[in-house]
Amino acid sequence: MKSNFNKITLILGITLFAMFFGAGNLIFPSYLGFESRSLFIPAFIGFSVTAILLPMLGINVIVKRKGLINLGNSISPWFASLITFLIYIAIGPLLAIPRTSSVSFAIAIQPFIAQNHIQFYIILYSIFFFSLSAFIAFKPDKLSTFLGKITAPILILLIIVIFFATIFNGVEASTAIISSRYQSNVFLTAFLDGYQTMDTIAALNFGIIFVVNIESNGFKNFDEKKRVTLKSSIIASILLAFIYLALGLIGMVSPLKEATNGTEILTYAVKANFGLVGMIILAVVFVLACFNTCTALISCCSNYFHLIIPKVSYKKWVIVFALSSAIISNAGLNTILKFSIPILNAIYPLSISLIVIGLFNLDTNPNFFYARKLMIFIVALFSVIPVVLGFFNIQDLFNAFPLNNVGLVWVVPGILALVFGYFVQKMGLIGKKSLK
Repeated sequence: MKSNFNKITLILGITLFAMFFGAGNLIFPSYLGFESRSLFIPAFIGFSVTAILLPMLGINVIVKRKGLINLGNSISPWFASLITFLIYIAIGPLLAIPRTSSVSFAIAIQPFIAQNHIQFYIILYSIFFFSLSAFIAFKPDKLSTFLGKITAPILILLIIVIFFATIFNGVEASTAIISSRYQSNVFLTAFLDGYQTMDTIAALNFGIIFVVNIESNGFKNFDEKKRVTLKSSIIASILLAFIYLALGLIGMVSPLKEATNGTEILTYAVKANFGLVGMIILAVVFVLACFNTCTALISCCSNYFHLIIPKVSYKKWVIVFALSSAIISNAGLNTILKFSIPILNAIYPLSISLIVIGLFNLDTNPNFFYARKLMIFIVALFSVIPVVLGFFNIQDLFNAFPLNNVGLVWVVPGILALVFGYFVQKMGLIGKKSLK
């Protein structure tokens, strides 16, 4: 039984890796290595905090709290409903799901077709891509079979092939120019770049569907679910770290002098080493990675909206999200990426704060009843207002606050709010209140 338990946990760990490893997870690590060059190791560590550590902590917190709604309710029911809705919309049909189609098309199809008919092929590809994804998503309890046993192992193997073929033919990282973005505050710059994977937000979504797959493999007891989630997340973390490191090193040793994104770096690497065959390998890698995440996100979003609007069946929600994502994906990759940055900058701090609250059990500790509420309120102010002001090109209002220059203006006020709320309640200046 123990060997069977370990085998199932391994498959679930690979499944979790596949759920997280999508479009951004391919694009950003290689570009991180390209921009940071000889500073890649500290950049990789910073990137790993928001692209590996926080997502895996998040998935465990959500399973432990039996859903994002329960965690959000520790602030207030209206906040729980609002933040859950915003996260599912942002990580789902508004940004992340359409991006999976746009990215995979840009790599897998666009290099092989005539550019004068590109819009026609984009439409055709998005229809096929989302139709197949919806078909798999119709059975969310079978994701571990499809992702964990088939697509993810193939994806990992192909990335390893590209890595070993590339790494011995690159330039010396010490001789390459470091991007101006990474010449100072390399750790924090990479930390913020990890936002673009959207995985910390995704972790708050994936918990429910991952539990469904745990249960479908025979684990019904709540303690078993928590234990399997922890072990699976460790496996997924190791896989993500290994793949991010491989992709980052490909970027670090790239002989390219200029590149605007990770797709250009990976395309050059496979062309130089494998020619046309390399382009086909890279196409398969991108399609598999994007397809895995797309299917997981459609399943999560459909499950959530079926819970809040049960009159519409789960399968109908799958169709709705597949169709709407197909339409949005036709706006193009650059448009989607440009639109995603301000939304992520507004939502990410709140997502991180919720994970911290759940991780340290602040949501169940009556001594932090007011402190956690005050912290979320302050974090919301210091994350949403700068984004709104940015639309009006008002950049200097928060310059006096620490970490504003690196995009983390919310961190210090959030910590101070938590400490202040705790001591004010502890000293009896506001009434003590027990959790219900």
